[in-house]
Amino acid sequence: MSPDRRDFLRFLAAAGPAVALSSGTDRLQAQVEHAPEPGGAGTFDSEAVDFWTRLFQSPPTATLGISHPGDERTPRFFVHTVKDGFRVPMSPPIQPTELESFERPNVKLRVLAFKPSEKDGHEIDASQSGTLRVDLLQSGMLNADQPGDRASTAISGLTANGGAKLQPSSLNGVAIGGEEAFTLPGGGGYLNWTFFLQKRDAPWHKVLTAMLEASRFAAGSFMPVLSLGTVAKQSWQGLNSMMGGLLPVTNPALAAARSTFWMFTPGLLNVAASQKAYQDPMFADGVPLIKGAHYVVVPQAQYKAFGDVMDKMTLAQGGYIVPQDTKPADVFEAAYNTPALNDISYLTVHCEAISEAPDSCGGKSAARAVNT
Repeated sequence: MSPDRRDFLRFLAAAGPAVALSSGTDRLQAQVEHAPEPGGAGTFDSEAVDFWTRLFQSPPTATLGISHPGDERTPRFFVHTVKDGFRVPMSPPIQPTELESFERPNVKLRVLAFKPSEKDGHEIDASQSGTLRVDLLQSGMLNADQPGDRASTAISGLTANGGAKLQPSSLNGVAIGGEEAFTLPGGGGYLNWTFFLQKRDAPWHKVLTAMLEASRFAAGSFMPVLSLGTVAKQSWQGLNSMMGGLLPVTNPALAAARSTFWMFTPGLLNVAASQKAYQDPMFADGVPLIKGAHYVVVPQAQYKAFGDVMDKMTLAQGGYIVPQDTKPADVFEAAYNTPALNDISYLTVHCEAISEAPDSCGGKSAARAVNT
């Protein structure tokens, strides 16, 4: 067995309660131990390992939630509040008072819904599995002079077992901060979204299928695969280097990119969860976590299309986007049959600071009701 595979299995054993895996953990270990090595070189695919390791080694340099400006599948964000409806981060400008004043905000994140465009729906029909990965990092993970060296990761997947077609209509357990919220000590941090589809010959698809084969709902509902709670930098980096040989890369010229369609390409985004962090130049141009807000994530290529119609839309129960005059009983039908939304794929997300974390001296946290 290659060193990378031994490290991966050692990680599963040593991480303990910080890692929650699906009921297919034993099948995952069997896949890692016995699956053919990519490229036949006796190790994980070195290109993929390098890609996923380097991805999280330095802060993003982009602004306004653009992690790779030239990539049409880079995730872009719109903000939605009951008061203002949909808005882009700079129109009208978001004010610091719209964020919480917490010094050490506790943050929770939950994915609510996914709806593909008609074109992307064809990609789903042609694929056998889908994977959604979300990462939240404290700022000290990438900046030695910033507080916090912890990270959290949630990976969920669906797979077309038994010849069924993928129908990603449900997103169960795609969240960070379940029983306990994730703390951003300085109010700022980094967020990554990754959403990709794969065909049968992809290494990660084979692992995912082995883990979810016992689920009757694997084709129609994203199921939790791995939930990595608040863990130290070394452990989290180990996860990336160990899983890197199984996950795909975005460069189509590389072997590890074959059989993969990217709904959202990976890349870090700046996140500001407090008024202080939002006024820090390091995080001011990132994604601000506004009180009571929801977020719509769209591929960059579809950013203008959604911006052109957002004033006529609203965010309905369940996280679906529909015309403003839609009746509650018609939400699901309207979400999939509104012509103005046919060319837009989106995820809707609830993410906000919910309380003040205790300080190092054991101070009490100030909690606030969460509007989900």
